[in-house]
Amino acid sequence: MKISTFRIFVFASALLLAPATVTAQDHDAGMAAYGRGDYATAAREFQALANSGDAYAQSRLGAMYYRGQGVPQDKSEAARLYRLAAEKGFADAQVLLGFLYYRGEGVSQDKSEAVRLLRLAADQGSDIAQTSLGEIYEVGDGVSQDKLEAARLYRLAAEQGNAEAQYKLGVMYTSGDGMPPDLSEAVRLFRLAAEQGFAKAQYGLAVSYATGSGVPADMSEALRWTRLAAEQGLADAQHRLGVLYIGGEEVSADPSEAARYFRLAADQGHAEAQYFLGLQYDSGHGVPIDPSEAVRLLSLAADQGLADAQYRLGVIYVLGQGVPRNESEGVKLFRLAADQGHAEAQYDLGFRYDHGDGLPKDPSEAFRLYRLAAEQGLSDAQFGLAVMYDLGEGVPKNTSEAVRLYRLAAEQGHAKAQYNLGVMYNTGEGVPKNLVRAHLWANVAAANGHEEARGFRDWLEQKMDTVQISDAEHKGLKCMTSGYKECD
Repeated sequence: MKISTFRIFVFASALLLAPATVTAQDHDAGMAAYGRGDYATAAREFQALANSGDAYAQSRLGAMYYRGQGVPQDKSEAARLYRLAAEKGFADAQVLLGFLYYRGEGVSQDKSEAVRLLRLAADQGSDIAQTSLGEIYEVGDGVSQDKLEAARLYRLAAEQGNAEAQYKLGVMYTSGDGMPPDLSEAVRLFRLAAEQGFAKAQYGLAVSYATGSGVPADMSEALRWTRLAAEQGLADAQHRLGVLYIGGEEVSADPSEAARYFRLAADQGHAEAQYFLGLQYDSGHGVPIDPSEAVRLLSLAADQGLADAQYRLGVIYVLGQGVPRNESEGVKLFRLAADQGHAEAQYDLGFRYDHGDGLPKDPSEAFRLYRLAAEQGLSDAQFGLAVMYDLGEGVPKNTSEAVRLYRLAAEQGHAKAQYNLGVMYNTGEGVPKNLVRAHLWANVAAANGHEEARGFRDWLEQKMDTVQISDAEHKGLKCMTSGYKECD
């Protein structure tokens, strides 16, 4: 959990602009000066009141020292003034001093002291303190993690109308983190916060409508809330709109509009938006082709650890597209992506170890990487692993396992796997010999462009009678029209 400088500025601003609840007449001159931007006069007015022990003035003057308004910026002085007011039990000062202790601004960092001060303010009903303390308990930063206590504090703040607390409690109900999941309650809380204009809640509500979680699915309503969040600058929502415009989902496909939204999110550091915009510059889809800009954006996303970006950037370096060819850099990027479970990167590295292409030949490592990618359903990896089992390279020969893997890849339309499966049925290796099925798979492979499959099929027909050939052709057609689901 991070208490940002932005949050401190916002809360300090709210304090400076809020009307005093006591001795209002004494604060009028300072507030009027602050309101018209005459910070030097406001500081003098608050200083006189602060010197007399007025907690409100001490807090307001502390906020001006924190921001450097009308006085030199001095966070240590801000902390001193907040402390004076906090010791009088002024909740806003306890919150602000707690923030400074949490971040170590103007005081030595002391998260335990921060928690103590926030607890004092929370117990007085400060929704800001309750929300901030809830975050601290949720992540266990400075205290033992306690999701139940986090939820309790969020609920107290949410019941006061704190939009951030409503959103955070909604997230907890969505995930069932620290409480039984309750998607309907999550939607209720998201809506309360969204209607106050809280962008994250608006997007949370949009996701609920898009997925039908806790509310009937309604894509038009999902789009409406996504737009509202995007208009407030929420990067996740901007990225989502970009995806919708690329795919033409719920909106007319518009790659230029997609690029606009991706750019808004990318400029905020959104890794997936950087990746998608990089792909657009790479392909010229919705923007002019610009290899340098593509590499820049993909590099930004890759540096954030996005595996898709690491893999695509690796391909660019290996092929020298828009950058000088650098195979070692490409392989390094493949490895980063593979270590995150990226199937294509695992396969690419496996292929290189299998064939000694840019890496030392290492059948054991090739087998390990092929298997990782094959288990994710990547047909190229299933084929590569099948060949290793078929030939007994890097693994004990196992033709039955080879057939199983060829079949998995063949059912995804992999022409080489379809051809090899036909060969296995012809020879009876790993599977009972069956000329009809051999012909079926040879025919399917030929239809998918395998150069040797046509000749192999014609050769098989020389060993088959007309009934077998007719049966094989019928089954081959059924296999293809079913999307390889009915191939027996």
